[in-house]
Amino acid sequence: MTRTHGTPTDARTARLRIGRVLRYVLGAAYVVFFVESYRTEGFPFDRERVLLWIAAALTITGIGRPWRWSATLVVDLVPFAVLLYAYDYAYVIAKGVGRTVVYKPLVAADRLLFFGHVPSVWLQAHLAHQGQVAWWELGVSIVYASHFVVPLATAGVARWRSRQLFRQWAV
Repeated sequence: MTRTHGTPTDARTARLRIGRVLRYVLGAAYVVFFVESYRTEGFPFDRERVLLWIAAALTITGIGRPWRWSATLVVDLVPFAVLLYAYDYAYVIAKGVGRTVVYKPLVAADRLLFFGHVPSVWLQAHLAHQGQVAWWELGVSIVYASHFVVPLATAGVARWRSRQLFRQWAV
């Protein structure tokens, strides 16, 4: 069996190996940095940090993929992030011109449907005990907090798996 050096197959194998090692090293650094960030700053619930963590994870997992994958990642994520920021900014603009969140019609509908009671107020009055944390409040807090992370993480996973899946999800 003769061995040939310098063939395109050898170069491709070397590139794949380097890409794999780089992906593992950067992935480990990502985990270490995330844990340290969590330890010092807490879990990232703000949209900016969540998007940055997801973009970093996608970039790291994209190492070794064709360059087009990374290019389309930018093409897909930038408009997505811009739309999310525009949504947040619309709230700031509305508040600046004196518009507030419309909630009174919803409270009126609750009172109509629940015979003069507002269910969320009733629940808080009956379930919340000043100075005490019930066992189930941890689960409720996790579900509430997941609202800020899970949709964006779902977008990241969808983009990692399939650009088409991400586009369907984003639309």
